[in-house]
Amino acid sequence: MVDPRRTNDEARDIIESVVREVFARQPRRWIYSIHLLEGGLYCFRRDRSGTIVSKDVAMAEDPGMLVRLLWRFSQMTDEQLGLDLTASTVDLGSPYFALMEDTKEDKDGQDIDLDACEMDPFQNDHRQPSSTGPCVFAYQRRLFADSLTDDWPRYALEVGTERRKYLVGKPTYIADAHSTGTLVYIALDPVDRSFVTLKDKWRPLSADFESEGDILRTLQSRGVGGVPSAVRYGDIEGHQTWLELYSEENVRRKRKRDDKGTYKTPRPFERLQHCRLVEKEVFLPLDEFTCSFQLLRVISDCIRIHRASYEAGYLQRDVNPSNIMIRPSVSVNADGKRTVHYTGVLIDWDLACRVQEGRSVQPYPPKPRSLVSSTTTVLEYSTDHTFR
Repeated sequence: MVDPRRTNDEARDIIESVVREVFARQPRRWIYSIHLLEGGLYCFRRDRSGTIVSKDVAMAEDPGMLVRLLWRFSQMTDEQLGLDLTASTVDLGSPYFALMEDTKEDKDGQDIDLDACEMDPFQNDHRQPSSTGPCVFAYQRRLFADSLTDDWPRYALEVGTERRKYLVGKPTYIADAHSTGTLVYIALDPVDRSFVTLKDKWRPLSADFESEGDILRTLQSRGVGGVPSAVRYGDIEGHQTWLELYSEENVRRKRKRDDKGTYKTPRPFERLQHCRLVEKEVFLPLDEFTCSFQLLRVISDCIRIHRASYEAGYLQRDVNPSNIMIRPSVSVNADGKRTVHYTGVLIDWDLACRVQEGRSVQPYPPKPRSLVSSTTTVLEYSTDHTFR
């Protein structure tokens, strides 16, 4: 319930924060909500592309509408309510829950502590230490353990056509409610107990845009280093936004004349596709650098990566400090002495595009609409809708 004394902007900000929290805590395709405003009842359906709003119902004229509405909600299946059936909860006492708790600590003492390694001052070529299992750094386990909080649910998320499950806790990154809903997790692979990075997001469903997984695989096949390794990825069948289907007629209705007398048509809503991507590595953020030389080395690495990807036919288009990461690796000499090496990595290739003859051949993905703009647009859509 929003305090009626608040302004419209304050009320919308509160709704935005609630939507963002619900989408972050619960894997959902959409959210239904009921709003009572000045004696009128509205039903909202919110997904990553915007909001569909019903026509207002005067409670004084039809006081039984709220009861009937709640009863119909209670008869809907989980899928109809918008729950993501490819995500299952990890409950207390389940085998997955026990595995996640068991993995929070390094019981064998095999994790590599970067602080205990000698740093290579010249950052020479490096290699991973030989081992029978995955190489685990202490910070990776710490990040995973920090995501397992008592106030946040745990899930097993399915990825790829083989529906491989990964165990996650609280996301390390939560996008704004009016964005494409990106969530980034430090995930546990229950098969080999390795830590990976899992991205859950909604991408534009258009032939003009490639998925990030396809871009990473192409860059790797063309010999571009310094990018994340795509282990598994894929679209989730049937998980697409609906708003643009309801707004097509509305866009035609809202054509307006400009000052020159010509018609201007509002930009239609972009249809989004739910997808997940698993990356092999868990990197360090740029602000974890330990000295100025290391910082300069990491940035110079990313400049070379940017050039190599351009020469391989792709422009990253989103270089910023949050997308420059540090990749640690360790070499071991004959005496068993460990030396840590740091290199730069360029991540988040969602906005990358193909280039030909020095020109971009793909437009930028459409900017996501806020709750304000998307709601206002659909409220003017006068066609009746049937509520199931």
